[in-house]
Amino acid sequence: MQQARTVNVRFLFVFVACILVLGTLVHLAHSAQVKRIPVALMKQAESAREQNKPERALDFLSRYLVFDPSDVDARTTLATLLDETARNPRSKARALLAFERILREDPSQEKIRRRIVNLAIECGRTSDAIVHLDELLKQTPDDGDLLLLAGKCHESSGKYAEAIGSYERSIQNA
Repeated sequence: MQQARTVNVRFLFVFVACILVLGTLVHLAHSAQVKRIPVALMKQAESAREQNKPERALDFLSRYLVFDPSDVDARTTLATLLDETARNPRSKARALLAFERILREDPSQEKIRRRIVNLAIECGRTSDAIVHLDELLKQTPDDGDLLLLAGKCHESSGKYAEAIGSYERSIQNA
């Protein structure tokens, strides 16, 4: 005859309690680390930027934005760094897209819109530049520099009558 096995209730209780405590500790440690990582990434990005290492700063900022994609200041810094390090049309287009994303969320940023105009012209996207120039000219219709840029964009788009109008207004407001 076989003897019936009995469960060691005390051992089972201690084992389950240890597993629960260990699981809770792991969860708390993970939560603390997840909160510290973005702060560390931002500090490293700032440090790399101060040391004039824009590629490293870009890497850290990109990682930081995975944790906090709503941080407009960090995205503006990232777009500015992309713009500063752009060496070819593809990287300029990447900077342009980064600036446009910021502008979609806050259309009132005139400085960013002006930079988008210049980048769009450099990338050969004059139709995009004209859209942004029109917005800027609504705010400052007598800005000679903007009118000159609008004239150049219209001219390169083959809209010569509009280009002439922009050039004439630019001369009047120079």
